[in-house]
Amino acid sequence: MFAQHAAKVERLVARHASGDVEDACQVAWERLIVHEEVDLDGRGVVVKWLVITAARVGL
Repeated sequence: MFAQHAAKVERLVARHASGDVEDACQVAWERLIVHEEVDLDGRGVVVKWLVITAARVGL
């Protein structure tokens, strides 16, 4: 999943975050691993969740 979506997530986060996009995305992926309530079958939902989480981290 990471290989498929990482570049897209970084591009989307770059539009919304002013901090270090790579670090913010890394934190978002790490948080995704521990949040069992995120439905990994809904790929669009996962990408949105990652972008929102990373943008909040990167503000």
